[in-house]
Amino acid sequence: MINREKIMEMIGCDDDFVNKLFEQFVIECTESVKKINEAYLNNDWQTMRGASHKMLSSSRILTLNHLTTLLKEIEILAESRTNLEKMPSLLEQLNAEIRLVFDELKGVK
Repeated sequence: MINREKIMEMIGCDDDFVNKLFEQFVIECTESVKKINEAYLNNDWQTMRGASHKMLSSSRILTLNHLTTLLKEIEILAESRTNLEKMPSLLEQLNAEIRLVFDELKGVK
């Protein structure tokens, strides 16, 4: 669950900045999730690793622990190219989680 006040306190900002942060998060994550899914279809593990890594800092700032955990696991598996049989399930979870996060962000503005 996204705690707007906690985010504002943690990074020392106002409402306008948080709104911009949320908007930028949606834009960047939409692009990154698309890259991750396309990279998987093309066995492009380096792109997959990079796109998941890019999302990590934002998900941490917004204290999205489940999303952060998923992204970290995707990053590690893509980098090591091991246990790739887990990837379809992780991507399914990622796509579902990002939809939930986007819906929640709409509600905390």
